[in-house]
This record gives sequence, C-alpha cells and structure tokens, in this order.
Amino acid sequence: MSPRGSRESVPGMSRLQYVMGVLEDHGHKVEVTFDEIFQTVKKIGFQIEYERIKMSGLHKDLTKEEIKEKYEKQLKNLTRRDLIRLLKRWNILEPSDLLDHYRFVESSKNCISKILLAKKEGDENKQWLYLYSLALISGEFFIFPGKYSLTLRSSNTGSLYFEELQGRLGNVTIKRPINPTSTRVITDWMELFGFSAKFPTVKPDGKESELIISTKAVATLKEVTELKIFLEKRQSDQLIDILKEFATDKHLSPFEAKSLYQCVLKTGIIKTNNSLVSESKIGDILLQAIKNGVLVVTEEGNVAKIIERPEEVPPDTTFLITDFQLSLENFYEVLYEKMLKLRKTSYDYVWISDLKREVCKETHIHPRTFDKLLKEIFRKYGPDVIEVTGVYAATFSRKRIKEIPLNIDGRPIYKIRLKREKL
Repeated sequence: MSPRGSRESVPGMSRLQYVMGVLEDHGHKVEVTFDEIFQTVKKIGFQIEYERIKMSGLHKDLTKEEIKEKYEKQLKNLTRRDLIRLLKRWNILEPSDLLDHYRFVESSKNCISKILLAKKEGDENKQWLYLYSLALISGEFFIFPGKYSLTLRSSNTGSLYFEELQGRLGNVTIKRPINPTSTRVITDWMELFGFSAKFPTVKPDGKESELIISTKAVATLKEVTELKIFLEKRQSDQLIDILKEFATDKHLSPFEAKSLYQCVLKTGIIKTNNSLVSESKIGDILLQAIKNGVLVVTEEGNVAKIIERPEEVPPDTTFLITDFQLSLENFYEVLYEKMLKLRKTSYDYVWISDLKREVCKETHIHPRTFDKLLKEIFRKYGPDVIEVTGVYAATFSRKRIKEIPLNIDGRPIYKIRLKREKL
C-alpha cells in the first residue's frame, strides 16, 4: 500500500504551474490561507488564458477583465477541489488549526527551499525536478521511473501512442488500463517534469491520438554495473561492438540500448579515449553520475526518493536518469532535415510545432530544450539562417492552433524557413 492508501487514479489537476506558483509565492511562509492560494491561482490562470487566447489569434478583442470574469469561478472550484487535494496528497500542505489555513509540512521544506533557490537562479528544469522529488516521496507511483519511464523505454522507438501507454502503464501498476483522464493528467505532469513530451498525431488506422515521447535516458544501476563487467572482459574490442553485443545478450531494444549508453557516459566507467573502462566501484559510479548531473532515483515498494550522495541501494530498482545530449550544430542538422521532409516546395515555410514534433521524436530532447536551442540559433545567426513569416487569423481557425508559439523578444513565431544546410 502507498502511504495514503489506494492510488488507482490521480487528481484531475494537470496544470502543475499552480502548484509551482503556490510554492514560489508562499513557500517562505509557515502558513498560508485558502484565499492567498486562490489569488496565486487566479494570477497564473488568467495569464495562461490571456496568452493562449491572444497568441492563438482568436478573440483578440477579449480584455483581461473579461477573461477574469469568465474564468474566476472555474478557478475557485479548481483550487478547492483539486489543487488543495494535490498539495495535501504530496505532503506539501496540511490543515492548520484555523479554517482554510494550511501549514507547510516539515518534511517538504528542504525541497521547497531548493525550488525557491532554483527560481532565483533562473533554472526552471531544476525547479520541476525538485517538485518531482516531492511527488515521488509522497508515493505517486504512476510517475516512478521504474513504472512510467521504463514503460516508454521498452518500446523500440522510445515512444507510445496515448492508448498504448494507458494500457502498458496500467499493467505494471494497477494490473489494468488506467482511466483516460488519469493518463492524461500523468502525461501532462511528466511533460512539465521533463520526462516526456506529447504531440497530436494520427495513428495508422486513421484515428486521432497523441504520441508520447520519452525525453530522458534511463538505465538501472544493475544494467550499468553489468555493462561495466562486460566491458572489463572485452577491453581490446571496439566500444560500439561491445555495446551491440551486450544489447543483444540482454535482449535490449534499440532505444533501451541508446538510453543505457547515454547514462553510462555520465558514470566515469568509460575513459576519455572512449574504449577503456575505469576500475570504478558502485559508490564511485553513483558519485560520478551525481556530480555529472545525473538524477538517481531509488524505489522500494511504493516509496521512491532521489539520491543526492552515494549510499547502499538496490541495484535493480535504482535508476540513473539523464538528458539525451545534442549539440547546437547537430540540432540544426536534424532541424534542416525535417524541414526538407515537411515542406512541399523550396519556398514553403514550415510550422515550428511540426518541426518540434519531428525533431523531438528523433532526438528525444524535451520541447523546452528544442525552444532553447532554436532561440539560440535565432539570436546567434538571425535572418542569415532563419526566415520567419506572418500567419493570418483565418489560418489559425483552420489549423485549430492550441500551442503557445516560440516567443522571440516578445514576438510570437509560428513558421520558419532555414536558408542553409549547416550552421
């Protein structure tokens, strides 16, 4: 059983921006009131809706006051019904002695302090990882790496249709498919946490769905140590050949092997010449991985936690998690390749949303990383490399755009054309 009993579904609370907002606005306090939480939710909710409406090109005449009037009651219900429930569930808040007053749980304060520090440093990814840590510690087992991440990793491509994930994740957690609402909330959470991305797509049978893509390389500590032993016995051979043989021996899918290799690169096992193996012990492997920014998570039953220093852990349920590495030059090459495939003529501009889907699908970088790299190219090279074009309101309506565009210095960018093959 989990710490709070049965968890066969999750609260209908996709927008973890509200949780993060409460921590940013009030995490330095001892107590917080319902009204203070609601004011934070209103601020974030109105901004989300205002940007979504304005950026989409629809209802441009809708004022901020009209948006507030439209959404205030809805946000108040969401705060009381779902947000407070989730904050309690993740052991962030607990009821105080006074009505509608809440205390920050003592055990959560260390992570909250780290979230506030990451906010000051402007490190959004760290903020989400620390919130992920709070969710793990609470026993939110659907998002454990041994459940969610390994389910995605088990596919040949590191991606699954929404319905496939719904069934497979259910099989490894509650022994039946998870209900669609909970699955959608889980995938929304994991996109914010940085573990996956989702894109609208059409399945081979013509039905509309979403493609859920893994955006983290994941390997168990057991796999890493087994590969280390395998490498030590075969030091005279080429590294790539050894890795292929190991993958075959362990029946790893291509994506599982790719994930393992990415994790191993951060452990200090492979020396700088990329072919020899160091004599690292498990403690050394964990220490080097943590130093190199690898997220180490250990699971025992329905409890999981992030490891911040080497300790004795079960190797088969301890997971090393890292990003897939991609240089700016390699990113641009993939971007250019996908642009050529997506456009119909050499004069066409391509939707950034379509490029993002195809690039993330191939490279397994997170959409936030895609945006960061594309902005870097804009700022370094500008119109010498990237051309942009305007989009008319009628096009928005026809395409039914829902995503927020790339924003460069306050200007929304939807479509681009690349002018050369390499940077």
